[in-house]
Amino acid sequence: MIYSGTTGGLFRGRRGAPWESLHQGLMIAPITTLHYGTEGITVGTEGKGAFFNKDSQWLSDNLGLVNLSIRALSGGNSYLYAITNSGLYRRQRVRHRWEALPFPPHVQTGVLSVAVDKDDQVYAGTASGLFLSVNHGKDWKKIEAVGTTPIFAVATYEKSVLAASEGAIWIRLKGEWKKIETDTPMIGLAWRDEKTFLTISNRALFLGEATHPLQPLRTALPAETVITALAVDSRTPGLILLGTHRGLLWHGHHGREDEGENWHPARLYQGERFERQINHMLPINNGMILIATESEGVVLGIARIPKRGLWARWLR
Repeated sequence: MIYSGTTGGLFRGRRGAPWESLHQGLMIAPITTLHYGTEGITVGTEGKGAFFNKDSQWLSDNLGLVNLSIRALSGGNSYLYAITNSGLYRRQRVRHRWEALPFPPHVQTGVLSVAVDKDDQVYAGTASGLFLSVNHGKDWKKIEAVGTTPIFAVATYEKSVLAASEGAIWIRLKGEWKKIETDTPMIGLAWRDEKTFLTISNRALFLGEATHPLQPLRTALPAETVITALAVDSRTPGLILLGTHRGLLWHGHHGREDEGENWHPARLYQGERFERQINHMLPINNGMILIATESEGVVLGIARIPKRGLWARWLR
């Protein structure tokens, strides 16, 4: 048998037989977003649409999509939602057929972010403000408290909601909306617990609470570092992950006195730093994370390989 690694993937061949692809459905395009649920992994790409993983193969999930550039994915109990360059789509969990959601035309093409809360209510951030649907995207109501400012990021925790605009963070706790002013446009949000959250700009990380101004956290990043993604693993208390244009940084603290300090670069098995642009991160298990990269497809990160090896851990 001959194995050949190419810029188009991995192939296997032998004398007198055609080459066999070992990467059926492998995505060459940049991976922009990830979702993990009961169906397994679903990914969004720039230009090739959505894919899902079945029996260790990537299969196309584009039926019904008009545009194949996926900017975000978010899932509830019944539906998976996708933002494309032509608007917001949904598909049922067990059916791989997308349908466009009925926003007004001027809003549909300006959908910027999406998140689903514990009750399957869908929040869509748009260039015209924040919208809410209580029936899986069939009907939408504008949240007047937030106004008409563009909403670049949305995050939910149980029934609580965060929404980021260019000059403010909007937070909904116990049914009431509050506004926290910001000096820097925020590009990402993540709930830390039921009262506190983290948010990022292109250059800095902030800690927020409903009744306090944002607090910058020390990251000691090189001056040229561009932050691209944020994730918090609720199953590993204190673990914060920052994606950048040059790799992944992680921080795990044991108390407020260590808040924001002691950041570590993620490394490959051989010890060298993992220096790829990260577009999205998704913790999926205790100490395990899926990483969407610009050039290396989907990468699985593991906090620590046990002495008995990775396969022993997976089998256990």
